[in-house]
Amino acid sequence: MRYTIAMENSVAKGSLMREQREWLAQRNACGTNVDCIKSEYQQQIRYLEMVHPFSSVQNLFGKWLDKPLEKGMKTASGFAIEEAPWKIKRLFRFHGEVRQYDKSNDGYWRLLTHRIINGDLAIFFAVANSTNTKIYMYTDAAPHRNDLTLVALFDYKMSTVYTPVVSYHVTDDNILSYSISYGRGDYHYEKQFEIEVSDKGLSAPK
Repeated sequence: MRYTIAMENSVAKGSLMREQREWLAQRNACGTNVDCIKSEYQQQIRYLEMVHPFSSVQNLFGKWLDKPLEKGMKTASGFAIEEAPWKIKRLFRFHGEVRQYDKSNDGYWRLLTHRIINGDLAIFFAVANSTNTKIYMYTDAAPHRNDLTLVALFDYKMSTVYTPVVSYHVTDDNILSYSISYGRGDYHYEKQFEIEVSDKGLSAPK
């Protein structure tokens, strides 16, 4: 029951499944040792109950949302109209991360895209300013944590008065394609990069 609830609330279902299998092996290794089995269950229950739950979008954005539709509404063709409220989850503390990764505070953040890697949600974004552009990935490898794990994929250093523009190019699930451009008029440069995405992980940008 607790495992099912944890799975419903996790954005790292792959990691949670793998950790559950590891725990089952540890529990089975206890054999008939009752104290060992009890200890394993207690630890796993505490772990599963630490998975940060989803919340109703109404709880966080209630005063900015339109009023719910009246129940029983139908279209002109007679089809019933029903609402399915979104569930939301905080992924990271935005302002704290901005200060940490853009210390000069003269750049910007840009969300690029997301992928499912080995069953886990991974979110890709760029932090760019006039001296460098960094591509980051957040992944909830530890499902019970409120904040995701940061991975720096690429650090492109430059020296220019212009803050570069990072653009994501839609390709397919196996390729993460983006470009970094900066400058104006005749002084304009653009570099394009691709990262291969698979269940085994990510390739280096090329």
